[in-house]
Amino acid sequence: MNTTSGIYMLMDNELLKNLNDSSKGLLYQTELDYPFEIFIFNDTKRTSINKANMLNLMKGSPEDYIEDFDFDFLFSTPTLDQDWHTDVDKKRVARFRNLVSVIKNSLTEIRVFRKGKIYIDVYITGRAPSGNITVISTKQMQT
Repeated sequence: MNTTSGIYMLMDNELLKNLNDSSKGLLYQTELDYPFEIFIFNDTKRTSINKANMLNLMKGSPEDYIEDFDFDFLFSTPTLDQDWHTDVDKKRVARFRNLVSVIKNSLTEIRVFRKGKIYIDVYITGRAPSGNITVISTKQMQT
């Protein structure tokens, strides 16, 4: 391994740790509560972040329904303060805000893709400082 790829591996490992630490214990809440999973795909520096490539990386099928989705809208509810929030709720909102901040400060080319129509795989994608594609995955359920 040359020095440059070793540096990128360390950067990716640090990014992976930061994203895992920021999302640990958080559940994205819809009709289904689901944790976050983080993936960094090696050798994807020249891979475009688009629907077809995300389906390929996440082992989907070209026939799968997939749509673009707005990043800020995805996190609009979990980062919103409410009058009725308990201290636990307020801490969760703060943690979601921190996760959003870590994502926005760590990744470029951020895009969100949703695969499926009822049980939905959510892929928050972006480019790591190394250039590799990073995916923060969760699920939603909408009936």
